Amino acid sequence: MKTRNILRKVTVLLSICVIYAMVSPFSSFAVSIKVGDNAPDFKLEDLTSGKKVTLSEFKGKPVILTFWATWCPRCWEELDYVKARFADDKNIAVLLVNMETQSTSPAHVQRIKSKAEEHDVKLPMLLDKELAVWTAYGINSLPTTVIVDPNGVVIFAEPNFYFASRDAIEEALKKCTAK
Repeated sequence: MKTRNILRKVTVLLSICVIYAMVSPFSSFAVSIKVGDNAPDFKLEDLTSGKKVTLSEFKGKPVILTFWATWCPRCWEELDYVKARFADDKNIAVLLVNMETQSTSPAHVQRIKSKAEEHDVKLPMLLDKELAVWTAYGINSLPTTVIVDPNGVVIFAEPNFYFASRDAIEEALKKCTAK
């Protein structure tokens, strides 16, 4: 009986170790840009206006970068929060970087626009056709939120969108605007 209990505990412990070893690398590499890094500049087309948008044009104000896709349910949770909280805030720029490059046909781009209209998203939507921004920021999980301070320095980088993400985003922005 005692041997059986020991074997059961060892099996559970080994299972936990194997699961941790399998999951840990993925979660730790879900975003490689780190707080304190200079945010890489980029130039992407706004899906609504067709205008080219660069990160550097927002120097002097905080920028929230939200990496998302229409097929991602958690992305919509984050977008609902971001639009409700920041759409009317002229002191903070919000850029929605869409990661759907499986098809950049006009019909697919129109589908992205239609989905955004269904959700009443009026924030700038940028399509990262070549995954250049995705790569530069080391994004490996959707949604991912990156906040860049007015000087172009990353002050927040978090993959996924959790119940505590709203508070963490608010806290990062408070530090940024308190300077």
